[in-house]
Amino acid sequence: MEVKLRDSPQRLRMSVRLIRGICHPVRIRVLAFLLEHGTLSVKDLQLATGLGQSNVSQHLKKLQAAGLIGMEKVGSFNHYRISHPGIKTLLEQAAHCVEAMPEYGNTGLNRRPVPK
Repeated sequence: MEVKLRDSPQRLRMSVRLIRGICHPVRIRVLAFLLEHGTLSVKDLQLATGLGQSNVSQHLKKLQAAGLIGMEKVGSFNHYRISHPGIKTLLEQAAHCVEAMPEYGNTGLNRRPVPK
C-alpha cells in the first residue's frame, strides 16, 4: 500500500483531523464498542464505558466532528454508528503497530539502539 499523504494538502489535513479524532483512549473504546454492536445510544455507551453522560457526549461530539461516527435520532434518543468502514481497519492496524512495539513486549530484531 502506498501512502499518499504528501501528495495533497487537503488529504493531509483530513488525515490529521481523523487522527486527532481518535487520539484518546475513551474515543478508541467508544469506536470499538460501536464496531462490535453496530448502533448504540449514549446510555448504552455510558454503561459500556462506565463514564457519565456529559463525558461520553463530549467524546461523541469529537468523533462526529472528525467524521468517524454518525448519529440518528430514534424517538428521543440519539443513536451513534461508525460512519466509514475503514475505521475498523484503522483500529486493527493501530493494534498491530502497538503489538510490534518493544514497550508492549516485542523484542524486535530490527530495533535501533536507544541513544544515550
